[in-house]
Amino acid sequence: MTIRVRLFAELAERAGQDELILSIPDGARVADVLDTVSRACPALADLLGRCAVSVNLAYAPPTHPVGPNDEIAILPPVSGG
Repeated sequence: MTIRVRLFAELAERAGQDELILSIPDGARVADVLDTVSRACPALADLLGRCAVSVNLAYAPPTHPVGPNDEIAILPPVSGG
């Protein structure tokens, strides 16, 4: 299935775009999406383990299933005070 993944802040800067269109297998989970993003954009690999992922505007664990019409966003860690 084809999915759309939104990227923010440093992720978007490193990728040179704020959205990725990726192909993942049916039955994929959030962890599979992160693996696919890492392969598609190696510049993001070192950040992905520290990022939060949302599916349809709700934070999702690595085991959460992903469907073709889901909105997936990867949010980098935020720092500051």
